[in-house]
Amino acid sequence: MTPDAEAIRDLWQYDLEQEDLPARIDPSGEARLAALLCQASIPILDTPPEETWIWSDLHLADRSALFSWDRPFGDVVRMNHHLLREWRHRVRPGDTIICLGDVAHPDAWRDRRLMLDVRNCPGRRVLILGNHDVEDTEALRDAGFVEQHAAALCATEPALALTHMPLRRVPLTAINVHGHLHGVPAPSPRHLNVCVERTDYAPVRLDQLLTPVIRRAAAS
Repeated sequence: MTPDAEAIRDLWQYDLEQEDLPARIDPSGEARLAALLCQASIPILDTPPEETWIWSDLHLADRSALFSWDRPFGDVVRMNHHLLREWRHRVRPGDTIICLGDVAHPDAWRDRRLMLDVRNCPGRRVLILGNHDVEDTEALRDAGFVEQHAAALCATEPALALTHMPLRRVPLTAINVHGHLHGVPAPSPRHLNVCVERTDYAPVRLDQLLTPVIRRAAAS
């Protein structure tokens, strides 16, 4: 754990209380997530970077994802197959995989087969809730996402503030790793977008992610 992780968490919790809600917000998801974020107690995740994977915004079974973000799959069946195959091929049973929200279309969990396919993927999974996830957290638990947080702090050097939507205020000496923006570049050098469109549709191991993170921290 980084020596100042507790201090960063305390500062971040204070800053979140001061966070302004986005000016234009979706009341069905983003507003609920923003309110939850401001109320949340921020956990510290202390898993070995070489055994930890991270990605965001899989949007499984979401047909709109194919054309909204120009995903290179002919249909949602191929998209689901590719994303879950990359998960299975990279993540080992003892690893941790962190998803920064929007795992699937909210209606997707009605498909028992998809739920079982996700639940049978390897690794301890941590979900940072996205604006689509807040609609059915119980279904996500059934799919294997037992550990769910509005946000978390990853105890690396530098520390990583994990959220679904990018923060307006990034904790001092930390980098905000987030999703939600899909193909759009991160808003500043102290943000890092790990939507699947930015990670070649596969989870990224945390120790491999830290190299560009350190460069971003140095440039900020």
